[in-house]
Amino acid sequence: AGIFPLAGFWSKDEILSHAWGSDGVVSQLVFWLALIAVFMTAFYMFRALFMTFEGEFRGGAGSDPEMSGSETHSVHLVESPVTMVSPLIILGIASVIIGFLVNPVLDIGLVPTHWLTVFLAPAAHVPEFNFVIGILSTVIALSGIGLAFSIYVQKKTISQSISDRLSPIRILLSRRYYFDEVYEKFFTIRILY
Repeated sequence: AGIFPLAGFWSKDEILSHAWGSDGVVSQLVFWLALIAVFMTAFYMFRALFMTFEGEFRGGAGSDPEMSGSETHSVHLVESPVTMVSPLIILGIASVIIGFLVNPVLDIGLVPTHWLTVFLAPAAHVPEFNFVIGILSTVIALSGIGLAFSIYVQKKTISQSISDRLSPIRILLSRRYYFDEVYEKFFTIRILY
């Protein structure tokens, strides 16, 4: 979700800093759209986390509509075996430290500042770490996490007036931009049939 100190924070910060430091309308548009993406990414990542690990269990054969009426078996959840947990621990540790070590914003002795960027593109201009952008993007990401928490853990509903204003967007997203209907009508029916 791009939260400090995880690897996603450092890559997100590089994108935001470069867009902010560049001239032109496109760079500024990219910057503001990337800030919106920061909020959305944090929201949907934590939405998935809260829906998976919080609340009531929604899985098993009893929750399958096709299995209703047939013999159902209880579900016994167990922890994953060590062969699955060990790689996840290694990846978790790497996600905490690798973003900083690959392209550090500070000289940490053996690892020089922005060594990967300098190695890959020696002539490239590497912007200095912008603390204001880093703090701003972290606050925006925490806002997305907070909204996901309030909706999916605390079960707070959005007020009716906000819901009414966002109704067209909600309908568009719930209908998946009407892609299925357009595909069915134009491609399947007109071309295939």
